[in-house]
Amino acid sequence: MQSGSNPFGAHIGKMWRYGHWVLCKVNLLTWVITIYDSASYLKQTDGKFREEHVLPLRRLFPLICNQSGYYEVSNRAPRKPLDRMKAVKLSPRQFPQQHDGTSCGIFILQGIENIMRNKDQQWNWNKDTVPGLRKDMAFEIFGCLIEED
Repeated sequence: MQSGSNPFGAHIGKMWRYGHWVLCKVNLLTWVITIYDSASYLKQTDGKFREEHVLPLRRLFPLICNQSGYYEVSNRAPRKPLDRMKAVKLSPRQFPQQHDGTSCGIFILQGIENIMRNKDQQWNWNKDTVPGLRKDMAFEIFGCLIEED
């Protein structure tokens, strides 16, 4: 993983009827939040649409960096004023796209795993591999409970 990058999932409210998850990768070195959206083809193609949904993060991270002492520890000067981070939404061709209204969670979890393993350009899953990914993830999560009993 790149130094200064932190991936996390973000629930972005009731954009659809029941909400939707996207992956946000925060790079503190370049001051950019990259938005990975597995259903970007379903909504507006205008990048501003998702950027507005992560506006709280864009405003909050600079304040967290300031309050947590990030600038002192990293020997970086704080941005003046503490301006928003830039948000960049990847195009549908740059991140696998789900083909239903229920797979955003597994796409985001798989995306986090790939980024954490420095494989963020190896998006080798699709709608056909989702059932197997769900099964594998359930085993990884609940398998430790079975082994301890």
